[in-house]
Amino acid sequence: MSLGEWNQVEIKSVLTNVIERSTFDADFRKLCLENPKEAIRQYSDKEIPDDFEIKMVENEATITIVLPDFKGTDGELSDLELDQVAGGKGQV
Repeated sequence: MSLGEWNQVEIKSVLTNVIERSTFDADFRKLCLENPKEAIRQYSDKEIPDDFEIKMVENEATITIVLPDFKGTDGELSDLELDQVAGGKGQV
């Protein structure tokens, strides 16, 4: 997934405007949370691909961790698993 014709400068500029407005316009903030693509469209006429998901959340004491792509298993132990079983330490 990518934003296609968007460049980093455009993305930064649009998001700066969206974020700033969300700090003082309650209706726009609600739009950001409920329909972020529409909020972004108010600052750019460039298309956002349908398969590109954007999520905006309230500032809360949470952390989001994005895991890397799943690689599956080919039957071999990872380095971490090897370390855990070497010398009888841990379980796999």
